[in-house]
Amino acid sequence: MTRWTMVADLRRCVGCQTCTAACKHANATPPGVQWRRVIDMEFGEYPDVQRAFVPVGCQHCDDPPCMTVCPTTATKKRPDGIVTIDYDLCIGCAYCAVACPYQARYKTERATKSSAATTRGWPWPPSAPSASIASTPASTRA
Repeated sequence: MTRWTMVADLRRCVGCQTCTAACKHANATPPGVQWRRVIDMEFGEYPDVQRAFVPVGCQHCDDPPCMTVCPTTATKKRPDGIVTIDYDLCIGCAYCAVACPYQARYKTERATKSSAATTRGWPWPPSAPSASIASTPASTRA
């Protein structure tokens, strides 16, 4: 079966945050909710300092730790490898946010859409969610 992936050529990334803005626009996330982020990293010591920008988000793990800790089985992995959240089952416990090694999930004050469901256009058009766990960086956690 086909497995989806997103690839970024780090040699060409200039840290412009366009991927972050495009994700936010495509998924209509509320203010303060960001499912994609770009980490700005510096290596070396002066005068030999190098800078790298690394776009990160949900990694759709082979064996997602967020799925195994979910008490309601709201987090699932589809056959094509996409990790999704069933907002009808999600109780907002945030166990998945704690378990994610990439800090790609966090709890929000209000409901948001599943990044996995909307990234590939499923379901289309997106429907209103009913829970409060989203995929995004820990730096925006309240």
